[in-house]
Amino acid sequence: MLPDYLNLKFIIGDHFIEKNQFGDTFAIFSTFGECVASKNLEAAKKLDPIAINVGVQNYGTLFIDPAKSLTLSKMVASEIHEYLTLTESAHALTIEEVIIKDLDKILELSRSDSMKIEEVLETFFLYLKAHIPFKSANILTENNKSELKPFMTLDSKGKIKRDSGDGGQFFNISDLEEMCHINQKIYYEKDQKMYGYFPIAYNNYSLGVLDLCDILVDLHIEQNRSIITKFLTVLSHIIYQYQIKNEIGQSLKVSQDLRKYMSDNLFNSIAGGSGADSTKVQKKLIVSMYADIRSFTKISESLDPKVLVELLNIYFSELTPIIEESEGTIDKFVGDMITAFWNAPGNIENPEIKAVQAALKMQRAMVRKVAPKWKEAGIEHMGIGIGIHVGQAIVGDFGSKAFNNYTAIGPVTERAQWLESLARPAEVWVSESLYNKAGKKIPPPTRKDSNNIYRGERTNIYIYKPENYPDYTKAS
Repeated sequence: MLPDYLNLKFIIGDHFIEKNQFGDTFAIFSTFGECVASKNLEAAKKLDPIAINVGVQNYGTLFIDPAKSLTLSKMVASEIHEYLTLTESAHALTIEEVIIKDLDKILELSRSDSMKIEEVLETFFLYLKAHIPFKSANILTENNKSELKPFMTLDSKGKIKRDSGDGGQFFNISDLEEMCHINQKIYYEKDQKMYGYFPIAYNNYSLGVLDLCDILVDLHIEQNRSIITKFLTVLSHIIYQYQIKNEIGQSLKVSQDLRKYMSDNLFNSIAGGSGADSTKVQKKLIVSMYADIRSFTKISESLDPKVLVELLNIYFSELTPIIEESEGTIDKFVGDMITAFWNAPGNIENPEIKAVQAALKMQRAMVRKVAPKWKEAGIEHMGIGIGIHVGQAIVGDFGSKAFNNYTAIGPVTERAQWLESLARPAEVWVSESLYNKAGKKIPPPTRKDSNNIYRGERTNIYIYKPENYPDYTKAS
């Protein structure tokens, strides 16, 4: 007994290929995927496929000119039937087995992250056409207004394209049901051609409609309708997966956009599931930091506004990651000022140490990275002063119903700002209470200043200057 594909080659070779009935471009594949015969194979693969079926048996697929495909496939099927009757040989997969194999291939493609939705649907339509020939197709998906909008279109040449739907037709699902009698009959005949609107649903969730135009087989036959139903099941999975991935992608984009407007520490606390609990107003111990460019007003007066914005973005881009990497929370930017705090919204270990370490890194970054870039723009010197203090604060969401800001208020922030106002370029001024709390776990200060009075009380201040940088403010 000859193998299936050899039988197929023998039959088709004798009756069709030698007589050149397929034309100059064609390809014939067995049920097992072997190319039995072809002419101009690569071009043939771009043509519409059509299944060669005899009863419930499938004997392969033809890729030929659409104008010849249906007629020739019937002729080939008839010849195969005659051959089988005479020889009582040959072996083939059932149509059901071929469909399952085809659907498995489509699902496998849909699971690949490297495949675009257009490529998956192009393959889907290619396989569907092999079993249910049609001229063109449309996929319409449902929006949140219970309207159907064009999503993908397959033209008569087998090319698929995404339809934005911007200028397309929108119609209500209830109107479509009435028009196509979805509840009674999902296909209709017009001008001796058959059309069908097939609902796409996933777990009783309506996704849209598959619109097949100029269907070349009789949908009154139950077997043909059953084939479409099987393909619709796979299509629903493809559309559902696409929509889920799309929603996840949009959510990620929104998340990424939101991260630009709040500290990573705060964002991660909310996104991590704490929700409103992480931003509720509470009293707790925090470390407050203020950082500000010295003589910024004078510097900014000499710069074009566009250049100034670019330079400030360099400044913020270099310093904010240092704060966030040390588990600090960016409070806000006020002009050139950066305010931040540690130990809120979540509790962290050694917030005093982490705040001082971050401040020292910030000053090094200013001298080594930021100031040189500003110098290229004509600003000879620029530096920041930093003040840090530890104490109780009220932290949480403050504002109106329309707008909230997660921040910290209280004497601790006021004192940190006072310290920052005294610091010269490249200096970090640390309060006595913070220095005592951190103990020997932070480096020794550059110097100690005991001559400052805060609200009538003399206080010790510990000053760090991790980089040698001139105090250009004296000249002003």
